[in-house]
Formats: sequence, structure tokens, C-alpha cells
Amino acid sequence: MNIKKEPVSEQEDQSMPTKPHPAQIQPLPPIKAKSLTPEQVRILTSHFEIKDYLSRKEMRTIATKANLTDAQVRDWFKARRIEEDTPMIVDEKHSDVQLSSTPVVIKQEPVEED
Repeated sequence: MNIKKEPVSEQEDQSMPTKPHPAQIQPLPPIKAKSLTPEQVRILTSHFEIKDYLSRKEMRTIATKANLTDAQVRDWFKARRIEEDTPMIVDEKHSDVQLSSTPVVIKQEPVEED
């Protein structure tokens, strides 16, 4: 089966839309997150204390109760889990207390001579 392509005239070629160069594409402005009301935070927190992973049904129930979308509930729970797992960084202060009374001696391996 031979399929012949008809030549494209210059006029038709110019009318065809072209993709802009990637450098010409302007990035979208960041979407500002809407802050939650204290009541919404209370609902989410109380459910998080019971269970930190939700099924889709539980997510939908909480979203309806808090007047949020499923995605907002999912993202809040995810951020909260990350927040709980992140250790708090505390500035270390110098202490005169030593863990061991004997100094640690590191032995070096002998070097073989040729």
C-alpha cells in the first residue's frame, strides 16, 4: 500500500501553528495556599491523632465535614506526617562532661615496605 504525501505549499506551511521555543514560555506564578480555619485544623488534628493514614472513604468523610477537598485533606495529612518525622534541630552546647574517662586511642595499620 503506497501512500503519497502531497507537497505542502509555503502558504499552508506558514499558517500551521508552531510550538514556542522553551525559553519563550513564561512560568506560571506559584499558587498561594489558602490557610485553614481554626475549626478545620481542629477537625484534621483530632482525626490525625486517631489515625495518620486514611482510606479514600475516610478522607472524603473528613473533607466533607471540614468543608475541604479530598486533595487538601490528603496534603495536610502528608505534611503533618512529615512534620512529625522531622527531628527538631537543637543547638549543641559545649559540655565539660565526658562520656569516657579514658582517651580513645586509634591504632594505625602497619605499612608494608617493599
